[in-house]
Amino acid sequence: MRYNKYMLLMSLFSWWYTDGLKKEAIYLMRTMGASMDFFSIGLLLKTLFAPFRQIDATTAVQAPLDIQIKMFFDKLLSRIIGAFMRTLVLLVGIVVLVAQFVGSLLTTVGYLLLPLLPVLGIIMFIIGWVPKWPF
Repeated sequence: MRYNKYMLLMSLFSWWYTDGLKKEAIYLMRTMGASMDFFSIGLLLKTLFAPFRQIDATTAVQAPLDIQIKMFFDKLLSRIIGAFMRTLVLLVGIVVLVAQFVGSLLTTVGYLLLPLLPVLGIIMFIIGWVPKWPF
């Protein structure tokens, strides 16, 4: 009978550190991938200076000079606005991805250390350590 209890404990630990850890890693990778897809950092870098909602999208080859100059500045303004907006989204996306990466690392470390907490509690109980509360 004692053999079965230890086998259950060993099978739980072996699942926790093999298949369970693998499932946790896959979940974290999927959420990171979903965030990368949401912010589309590669696409934003490719189209950084592309026009952003042009005021006048028509092109006039034989137009008078004043109209061509107006169209040039419209496109220039549109590109500046587009670059600003894309840069802002890139910065927010990078901050979110870094925060999510740090959170994933902390989650993985916590996942690895979680089975050791009962052992730590027993050791603290045996040595008589009691937390001192400030109030």
